[in-house]
Amino acid sequence: MVQNSDIEYNFIRDIKKEKSNPIKNHPFTNQQISDIRFYLEENDPYLLSFLRVLAYSFLRNREVLRLRVKDVDLVNHMLTDKTKTKALEKIYIIDPLQRVFEDMDLKKFKQEDFIFTKYEIIGEWDTTLKAKKDFFSRRFKKVKDHFGFGVEYGIYSFRHSFALNVYNNFMAVSYTHLTLPTIYSV
Repeated sequence: MVQNSDIEYNFIRDIKKEKSNPIKNHPFTNQQISDIRFYLEENDPYLLSFLRVLAYSFLRNREVLRLRVKDVDLVNHMLTDKTKTKALEKIYIIDPLQRVFEDMDLKKFKQEDFIFTKYEIIGEWDTTLKAKKDFFSRRFKKVKDHFGFGVEYGIYSFRHSFALNVYNNFMAVSYTHLTLPTIYSV
């Protein structure tokens, strides 16, 4: 607007930035993850599969809920997903995630079927993405109540936990920096 002479001065630059202290989605400890896994193996294996896909792929809740059979390529170990910016992204399927998808026996289903539904089987699920997210949040609330987790923990905490574990593992083997390909010659 300054460049177009609509205003003389950009007053937005003078607005102080607020510090935010997020209270949600704290990462779980390894022990908490282990406890949750054992609990879900007994009480809700379907939710455990959902959490494994979320954690191993680093996808967001809604991205996992948008996954269809056609998005999973087990031969080439690739997952295709629309990100929150609506761009298509290819995600490498690591071995633990490959096993989760193999256990689902995806080839038995139609390409357009959703991987996760309220019916606990791959298939159609005609509702809004928000309703789907709320459905799995309610399921996870039972886990939170069982373990006494507060509002600072949610499904998204698994994504944070696994990202933190990857980082800590890199640091443990002295990967203190990533080597990235250069764009310019030096």
